Amino acid sequence: MVVGVLGMLALIGVSFASTAQAVYKEAKNYAYSVKARYLAEAGIARAVAELRCGAEGAVSDAVDTQAEGWYAGCSGALGSGVYAVSGIDCASRIYINDTNPNLSAILGNLTASLIAMGEPLAAGDGAAIVSNRPAGGYATEEEIEAIVPGFTHAKYEAFKNYITVRAFRDGAVYSNAPPFPPEPRAPVNVNTASKPVLKAVLTDIEAKHACPRCGGDGTIFASSGCPDCGSTGNLKITAAEADGLADYIIANRPYSTWSQLYNSIRGCGSIGNNDADLVMANANPNAGFAPGARDHGWALGTGQIGKYIDPADAGRGLTAYTTEFCFNSGGYYEITSAGTANNPAGAAAATKRLKCAVKIFDTWRQTTQSEFETGAISNLQSYPEPVAAGIAPAVFDGQLKLMTKEESSTADTLLRASFNNGLDPDSAANANIIRNPASTCAVGSVTDAADPGSLLPDGVFVNKRFNDYISFMENWTGAYNMAKADAGTLSLWVKVVTGGEVYSGMSFSGYEIDTYGNGHTDGGPPWDFSLFEIHPSGFIPGSPFGDWNWWRPGYANRTEVWFYEQWDAALPERPIGFIGFQEVGSGIGGSNVSQIMSTGRARKNWAPGTWHRVVFTYELSNPADPLCMTGTKKLYIDGVEPPHYAYDTIYHRLNGDVRDITIGTSDVNNSHSDGTYIIDEFRSEHACATAAQVMADFASGRYYDNGDAEFTSSPYGAGTARLGTISWSEYMPASVAGGDIQFDVDNGSGWLGGYAARNDPAGSPVNAMTAGSNLIRYKAYFVNSGTGLTDTPVLDDVTVTYLKRAEILYYREE
Repeated sequence: MVVGVLGMLALIGVSFASTAQAVYKEAKNYAYSVKARYLAEAGIARAVAELRCGAEGAVSDAVDTQAEGWYAGCSGALGSGVYAVSGIDCASRIYINDTNPNLSAILGNLTASLIAMGEPLAAGDGAAIVSNRPAGGYATEEEIEAIVPGFTHAKYEAFKNYITVRAFRDGAVYSNAPPFPPEPRAPVNVNTASKPVLKAVLTDIEAKHACPRCGGDGTIFASSGCPDCGSTGNLKITAAEADGLADYIIANRPYSTWSQLYNSIRGCGSIGNNDADLVMANANPNAGFAPGARDHGWALGTGQIGKYIDPADAGRGLTAYTTEFCFNSGGYYEITSAGTANNPAGAAAATKRLKCAVKIFDTWRQTTQSEFETGAISNLQSYPEPVAAGIAPAVFDGQLKLMTKEESSTADTLLRASFNNGLDPDSAANANIIRNPASTCAVGSVTDAADPGSLLPDGVFVNKRFNDYISFMENWTGAYNMAKADAGTLSLWVKVVTGGEVYSGMSFSGYEIDTYGNGHTDGGPPWDFSLFEIHPSGFIPGSPFGDWNWWRPGYANRTEVWFYEQWDAALPERPIGFIGFQEVGSGIGGSNVSQIMSTGRARKNWAPGTWHRVVFTYELSNPADPLCMTGTKKLYIDGVEPPHYAYDTIYHRLNGDVRDITIGTSDVNNSHSDGTYIIDEFRSEHACATAAQVMADFASGRYYDNGDAEFTSSPYGAGTARLGTISWSEYMPASVAGGDIQFDVDNGSGWLGGYAARNDPAGSPVNAMTAGSNLIRYKAYFVNSGTGLTDTPVLDDVTVTYLKRAEILYYREE
C-alpha cells in the first residue's frame, strides 16, 4: 500500500511537472506573441511618425511618390525582436465607396484592363461592385467577395490591389454640367497609382467641339480638315491611347504641379496633338471656367479645355469625365506591419501582422470665386463673374489675376468706357451720349444657359453665337460730340479667342470660334468681322451740299475697323485676320461702295488669350476749312503701324461729327457681324494721337504694375494643430519675367513671416503650431510682375494641410 501511495504521488508529481512545463511553454509563447504584437505596433507607430514628421512627411512635403521611404518600407530592431513596415497611400487606388457618378465607368475600365492581363473576370464585375454596395459602404475590401453575387475569391484577388474602402474625397469639385452643383470625388494620385488604375481614369474621357486648334468645328483655313481631331472638332482618349499614356506617365513621374504634368504629357507620342488639353480638363480639379479663352500663360500651363460643358451649348465641352488626379494621398494611408519576437538563440519565436488605415492630415482648400471674395483683394481681380457689377461670385470655380488698368480721361476725351462695373460709358462729353438700349451685350451671370452675360471682370465678351454687339449713341441736341469729324483717336484693347489659323468661314456649325459670315454684297470671302465702326451724322453746317446730307460725294458715311481674309501674292498661304479699315460712301473707292486699306497679316500670329491694342487715328490737313478733303488716317496695332498696302489711298472726310459707335457688328447687310473676341477700355478722343503717344499707351500695359498685388484670405478654424504645407496652382506667363507668387501664413496669433522663401507651388513648408485663436489665414503676394504686361499670372487654388492627432480608421490583425 505504501508503494502504491508513493507511486500515485510520483504520478501526480510527473503530471504536475508536465502540466507546469506545458503552461510555462504556453506562457512563453504568449509572451512572444504579445511581444510580436508590440513590435508590429511599434512599426505602425514609426510609420505614422515618419508620415507626419519625417523628412518626407506631411509637415514638410506636399507630394507623395513611390520613391519615398514610407512607400518602400522600413524595418527596425527592438530588444530581441524586429519589425518590418510598409505603406500605400489610399489615393493610389480606386475608392469603391465614392459617390462619384462615374465610378461604375471607372471600375468598368479597370475590369477591362485586368481581363486583358488574364485575370478571371467578366465585363460587368466592376459595375457590380457599385450596384451591390451596401448603404453604408464597404467596411473592408474583402467584403466584395461576400456581398457581390457571383464574386469568387479569385475575383477578389484580381481586384484587391487596385481598390480601397477609405480615401480622401475632394469636396471642392463640381459637376461638369450647368448649374455645376457640388460633386465630391476621390482623386487618384498620379505619382503612385498603378498602370491599371491610371488607365481606368484616362480611358474614354471626351470633349466635344472643343479642339483647341480648329475651335471645335473640325475645320481650319475654311476648307481644310483639322488633323488634330480628325475633322470632327472632338477629342477622345481611347483605351489604346490610355494604355500608352499610362506607361508614359509612369516613366516620367513624379509630378508636383499641373503645369509640370501638362507640359510633360504634351510630349507623349501615344496621344494626339491636343489630347493633353483633354487629359488636363479631366485631371485638374479646377473647372477653369473662362468665357472665350483662357489667358495665354494660363493656357500654356494647363491647356485650353475646361472641366465643364458650355452653359450655352450642351453639346460642347468636357462631355465624358472620370475623376481627377492629385499629387499626394490627401492624408489617407494604409499601413501593414509585421512584428517578430526572437528567442534567446535568435530564432523567430512569434510573428504578428497588423494592418490599419490612418488619417495623417486634414486639408483646407480655397478654389472658388465666392471663397476668394470673402477675403481682402488688393490690386487683383477675382474671376469669372463680374462681381463689381453686382453679379454673385461663382461657387464652382474661381481665379485671382492682376487687376486690369483703368485708363483715365483727358481734356480731349469724348467717350470712355472702362467696362469695370457695367456696360455704360464711364465718362462722356455730355449726358446725351449713352449706351444704345438695343445693344445685345448685357450684364448677367456668365454661366446663364439662356443668355450668358457679356460683361467679364476684364472686359466685354462679344460672342458671335449670340450676335453680340455694344453700341453707343448720342441724341441730337444741336451738335454731336461722341467723335469729331476734323480729328480723332479711337482705341481699345482686344483679347483674341483663338489662334490665327482658326476661322473656318465655310462652316455654319456654330462651333468655329473666330468667324463665319453671312455673305457679302461685293462677292468677297464670307469670313470678315467687324471690330468697331463709326457712323457720322451727315450734319455739316454751311456745307455746299446742305447742312444735312447723308450721301455727299467723297465723304465717308461709315468707317469700319475690321478683320478680313484675303489672298495676297506676297504670302504663300491664305492669311487670316488681315486688319484694316473700310469706308463706305458715295464715290468712294471708285465703286461707290467701299475703300479698304489693309495692314497685312497682323492678326495671323496672335496667340489665343493674349491682349492687343488697336488704335485708329484720323486728322484733316486743315480742320478750319469746311471743304478740306485731305488728311491722314492710320491704324496702329500694339503700338506700331504695321507695313501696309492700300487699295485706295484717298483720304475721305467723315460726313459730319459722329452720332454712334458700334463694337461687334456692321450695319451693311450684317455682313461683318460674326467675330468673337473680348474688348476693354474703349476711348474716343478729339485729338489725333501721335505715333509716340500710341506706343506709350501700349507700352504701359494692360495690367496693374505699381508694386505688389496681394490677397488675404478669410480665417479658417483649424483648431489645435500643426500646420504642414501650403501649396497652390499658379500659372506664370513667360512674359512676366521674374514674376513670383509668395505666401505668408497666420497661425492664429500673427503672421509667421519669411514669405519670400515660401514660393514653391508644389508645397512650401509651414511647420508651425496653431496658436491664439487657432484661426488660420494665408496671404498671397504677386511680386516682380514687371511693367507693360499683356498677360497676367493666375492663382487657381490654395491648399493648407494641418495635422492633428493621427486618426486610426481601422485596425486589425491579419
